[in-house]
Amino acid sequence: MYRSSLIIVLLVINNIAIGQGQWHLSKDKNKIKVYTRTIQNSKYKECKTTTIINAPTEIVFQLIRDVPHSSQWIDKVTSAREIKTRRDYYISYEIIHLGHGIKDRDIVTKNIIKRFDDGKIKIIITSAASTYPPQNNKVRIKKVHGYWLLEPIGHDKTKLTYQFFSDPQNVPGWIINTFISESPYKTVLNLKRLAERK
Repeated sequence: MYRSSLIIVLLVINNIAIGQGQWHLSKDKNKIKVYTRTIQNSKYKECKTTTIINAPTEIVFQLIRDVPHSSQWIDKVTSAREIKTRRDYYISYEIIHLGHGIKDRDIVTKNIIKRFDDGKIKIIITSAASTYPPQNNKVRIKKVHGYWLLEPIGHDKTKLTYQFFSDPQNVPGWIINTFISESPYKTVLNLKRLAERK
């Protein structure tokens, strides 16, 4: 009893220490679940999206890895290009349109590729804002973190988890948080449909 209570207390303390709230299911549609949670000292929420894709893990990975065509399926991304490529990571640049009356944002991320012996692939997303010069009429997003996790189920299915947080700067929290569930849902739905057509 004492040990169980201690574990619960430690988990609570850990959540407080890293400044993250509990995940809450905010959308469940077409076998895609979107969870959101608050982040300490931020007016913007973090999202996590999960689904099962009826396609091999490598196909899903190659679609994510194809940066120049990612604007075809990542919601609100109007343009994307790869600006640096290495064996175990790549740096990408994307332009994001948030809506009428809001200046376009751009984002530069370092995407670290990790492959595991059991077939899992994880792409860890971190900010690389300082590696690319500022662009005219764009607001650079500097705070960003997340990942793609692809887990094979047999030979022809993939469990996908997409977790992401960004601070678009100087945009009211209520505007971003109104589509914090819809945008990752559309992104994952588009990716799922593309992968399952391969």
